[in-house]
Amino acid sequence: MSLYRTNSISFFSLMFTALVFFAIPEQSRAESAKDAGFENKQAAAKVYEEKKMYKAAIAEYDLLIAAKEKELKKLNGGKMTWSKDELKIARDLAKLLYKRGSCYRRMGAWDEAMHDFARCHSFGYKGRRLDYFLGEGYAHFGKYKDALRHLRLVLASPDKDNLDRDQLANVYSLCATAYDGIGDQKNKLDCLDNAIAVAEKPARFLKERAFYFQNNKQWQKAVDDFNKCETLQGLTISSYYGRGRCYMELAKYDQAALDFGSCIELEPERGGYYAARAAAYEKSGKKELALADRRKVAEIGEDFALPLRPNKNSAKGRLPSNSN
Repeated sequence: MSLYRTNSISFFSLMFTALVFFAIPEQSRAESAKDAGFENKQAAAKVYEEKKMYKAAIAEYDLLIAAKEKELKKLNGGKMTWSKDELKIARDLAKLLYKRGSCYRRMGAWDEAMHDFARCHSFGYKGRRLDYFLGEGYAHFGKYKDALRHLRLVLASPDKDNLDRDQLANVYSLCATAYDGIGDQKNKLDCLDNAIAVAEKPARFLKERAFYFQNNKQWQKAVDDFNKCETLQGLTISSYYGRGRCYMELAKYDQAALDFGSCIELEPERGGYYAARAAAYEKSGKKELALADRRKVAEIGEDFALPLRPNKNSAKGRLPSNSN
């Protein structure tokens, strides 16, 4: 009897489950499966991002975005006003565009990144990070006024204090680049000063300011910033060469020759560095050393394409700060 009751209960439970299942409309079951698939793809994209597999993450976001766009188009049908449900889908779509744009940004694919960030912004998605990315992207494409518009929003945002010191310094540095692009040197210098003041690691911003001073013929101020940068992390070729040029303007020819020598140590096949050092030797009366460098120039040829401004690609090496 006990076995019969157990079997009976099991039988009726199965019948009840089947009735409930078939009572649910087929469309609802399909939507549940669809939602589960959507969540799985979101989870997969997140994992790919964490593993820095950005192409794989983008492939998942492509499918997710296409699904949301189709859902929004089907629901809205081109109407000018959106319902509450449509606004929710639009917000979800904006978040996906932001995430895909972030992946493109990390890959250096700025055209695709800015397309996604701009669409994200058009859907009403706002935030400090989006404004930073838009500012960064517009600066990359030389649209400096647009860059400043978004970067100022970052600096004016209530949660600006949530940025760590180096992140805030990067915002000021981007502003400096944008101000330089529109010819506003005063605000450029103010932004570089702010970047140096807040950064935990200010060497990069000291280098930028050093080149600013050099370009504005403030030779000693440029040398002072190059020296601070050297103390913190050592100098790149562009910085050695820049400081050497400043020393030449200050008539400190021995120091200039040392800096040009550091350039030669890092890139011994660049004739322009030998020519620069030869000029420094001649000014300091070291004719034999100048002649030897001139002979080297004649041997390998003079290259005038020397790093006059800070450039990530111009420095193939660096010497430690205590190098002679």
